[in-house]
Amino acid sequence: MSSKVWASGVCFFHYEGKGLDGLSALQDGMPLVMLCDRDKLIERTIFSGAHELGHLVLHPELFTTDGTGDGHERDYEKEAQQFAGFFLVPTDDLVYVWEAEHLHRLAPVHALILLKRVFRVSFWCLHQRIEQAGLAQVDYPRLVAGVKRLLGIRGRATMADLEPEPLAPGMLQRSTRFERLVYSAFVQEKIGVAKVAELFQIPVEEAKELTAAWMAPDHALVE
Repeated sequence: MSSKVWASGVCFFHYEGKGLDGLSALQDGMPLVMLCDRDKLIERTIFSGAHELGHLVLHPELFTTDGTGDGHERDYEKEAQQFAGFFLVPTDDLVYVWEAEHLHRLAPVHALILLKRVFRVSFWCLHQRIEQAGLAQVDYPRLVAGVKRLLGIRGRATMADLEPEPLAPGMLQRSTRFERLVYSAFVQEKIGVAKVAELFQIPVEEAKELTAAWMAPDHALVE
């Protein structure tokens, strides 16, 4: 595994559509993960970050210009999904908590909620992980029905509605390194407002307000 992967940067972009949660790329040799900025479904953002990290770790051939692979058909998305699950919920830790807290004695919906309080990931990610670890086989339709009863939901619902105890936005710990680098480049006049807007994926008018605040006499960059 290349140590460069662990020096990767993360930035957030604004996107109102569906189906685009994250992207990974190599920019001047630096692995970069880009995640959709949202103020809810934080569990989804966390999983997307781990998923894109999976591509960087497992599939370096996807980021080469020649596009050559290993000569075999591979389901890259499935591999990245599995990486994310194991990365966020390591099997040894999962088994330890499951056995130490006797979660097999509980109804699956309650066992999974207690696991969520430990691992801080999606309820449904944990459902997959307990099955992968051989801890339990849970009937999916019955589990969905149990979650709907718990949340007081009747009729059809999206998966976004079926997330017990959703994480607060503050649970997502963001690195400020990328923002600090952009700030530094701007105040050194190495980039302009338009480039700031491009890097942060925000409108130019918003970038003007942001950079004006940076240059205000009383502005102090918070680490």
